[in-house]
Amino acid sequence: MSERFSKPCVLENDANAAAWGEKWAGAGKEVKSLVMLTLGTGVGGGIVIDNKLWRGANNVAAEIGHMVIQTDGPPCNCGNRGCVEVYASATGMVRLFKEVLKAGASSSLKVSDEITAKMINEAAIHGDKVSLDVIAETGRYLGIALVNIMHVLNPEMIVLSGGMIGSGQLLMDPIRKVTTQRAFEASYQDTKIVFSQLGNDAGIIGAAGCLLKELEISA
Repeated sequence: MSERFSKPCVLENDANAAAWGEKWAGAGKEVKSLVMLTLGTGVGGGIVIDNKLWRGANNVAAEIGHMVIQTDGPPCNCGNRGCVEVYASATGMVRLFKEVLKAGASSSLKVSDEITAKMINEAAIHGDKVSLDVIAETGRYLGIALVNIMHVLNPEMIVLSGGMIGSGQLLMDPIRKVTTQRAFEASYQDTKIVFSQLGNDAGIIGAAGCLLKELEISA
C-alpha cells in the first residue's frame, strides 16, 4: 500500500488498533502487557505483550469473542457454539433478556425486536430486576472469559471497552466476583481490570500509533 499511495501506510485490525491506543495513550500507558476486549454487538480483542502487538502466526490472534466457554451453548455467527460473544456481547445480552421474559419473568420492558442493550442498561439503572439480573449474568460469563485470559497470558491489565461498559459497576462487580473466585490468586491480585480511557477514540488513536511505531522500526 505504501507504494500505491506514495506515503507510509499500515493496515491493522480495528481491535488491535484499539488495544494499541489504550497501551500507547490510555489506560495501559504504564504497563508492558495488556489484553483489551471490545464489547459491542460482538466481542473483539487485542493483545499487547512486552510492548508489542501480538497478532499470531497468521494475523488472526486475539479472537477472544470466539473462545468457547460452553460446549453445548447457543450457535454463534462464526459457526461454532457457546462462544464468549454469544453470552457477553450486546447481542447476547438482548438474547438472554428475551429468553427470561419468554420464560415468564416480569419487566418494565416488554419482549420486542426493538429492545437494545442500552434500553436494558437504562431499565437496570431504574431498578428493573430482570435487567439487573441479565447484566449480572452477562458479567459472570465475561468474568469466566477473563479468568481464561489470566491463566493463559497472565497480563498486567485487562481493558474493557465498547458500548456495554456503559453499565459501569453493574457489569464490573460480577466480573470481579467471578475472577476472584475462579482465577489463581496471583492472577486476580496482579491483573488490573479497568474500563477504557479513550472510549470510541481508541481505534483512531491506536491506528496513528501503529503507523508511528512502524516508521520508528523502519528508520
